[in-house]
Amino acid sequence: MIYENILRNNANVLIEAFVKDNIIFKTQNGPYIDDETKVRAMSHLAVIMAVEIKNYQREDLIPSLERLGSKILAYGHNGLFIMRKKEGKDVYNGVIGHAWLLEGLLYIYSITKDNKYLDSFKQIIDNHLFNESVSVWYCPNTNIIYDHTLNHQLWYAAILSKANVYLKSEKYEKEISKFLDNLLNNMRINKKGRINHYVQKTSSKKEFVKLTIKHYIYLLKEFLNMPSLKYKENGYHIFNLVALARIYEVYPEHSIFCSKKIKTAFDYCSRNELKKGLMSNCYKKDVSLKNKFDDNNVMINIYGIPYNVPGFELMYISKIMPSYISQDVANYYFEQQIKWSFTENGEINENIIDKNIFRYRIYEYYLYLEKNHASFER
Repeated sequence: MIYENILRNNANVLIEAFVKDNIIFKTQNGPYIDDETKVRAMSHLAVIMAVEIKNYQREDLIPSLERLGSKILAYGHNGLFIMRKKEGKDVYNGVIGHAWLLEGLLYIYSITKDNKYLDSFKQIIDNHLFNESVSVWYCPNTNIIYDHTLNHQLWYAAILSKANVYLKSEKYEKEISKFLDNLLNNMRINKKGRINHYVQKTSSKKEFVKLTIKHYIYLLKEFLNMPSLKYKENGYHIFNLVALARIYEVYPEHSIFCSKKIKTAFDYCSRNELKKGLMSNCYKKDVSLKNKFDDNNVMINIYGIPYNVPGFELMYISKIMPSYISQDVANYYFEQQIKWSFTENGEINENIIDKNIFRYRIYEYYLYLEKNHASFER
């Protein structure tokens, strides 16, 4: 309960800033230091406010949540929303940008039942075409480039699954089913279970050969202790799993959840390799990193606790999939999350690179609170 108070107090800083002063704090996408628009932060805040209304009977927040919804929609143009502005990067952040947006709108709809959000869902989703040969989604507003980042695809599939509970679209259902049916081909793990960062299947033999060569180069670099993807993959491992857990909520009977590969990926959470990987401050071992940091300020994996909040995520996963993640494992990471994120006074500490996005990402703990409260009521 003490930890819950710390987290809710931090979340209420965001709520009060918006309710009283219409303030949404500036975020920079954690260690990526992107110039983010307010859409992502507002979408995360929508989840927090909706759960506060549901769990803690804060009906006084409903008018502010409705105002937040209108503010979010105002950023859109024909179902497309700019998520970030950084030279050399797409403005939508692949498919995950609109996944976060849809997630926030879903929670607003769950409270308001305003059909304008259902119309928005369709418009946003229809900007994400499905690649039939690879069984993943293209980046928004294109049918040429698909999003190669696996966690993006998993998160988009997860939120589309949730949205389609309301929309009941056969088209979306077929896309989700095909994505899941082919996920074992698209998702690669190492022998211990660590999930590879990129989608493995390709639309051409030439691209497949290129990707395979690249993969084995990374493996060789990892073996030689050179910069590779290992550092980043440890930081993102649980972020992948929480998306799978959200899909599991909608499709618990899908055969993929009985596969050895998926079970091995979940078992990786119990391995010392992941624990050590999340505690590693060797960010220069990340071959993909383009930003520089002060070595004195980096104490742990920059993609893990300071950004992807694995301790919050595992609490949710253990609630949804208790046979895959034990409560002891979830409790361990939750305690580490609190230890490395907050001072004794409950303030966000200096381990957090982007304090604002971290505070908004407390919404992932609210996903757990929502489920925990529901099971307690039953």
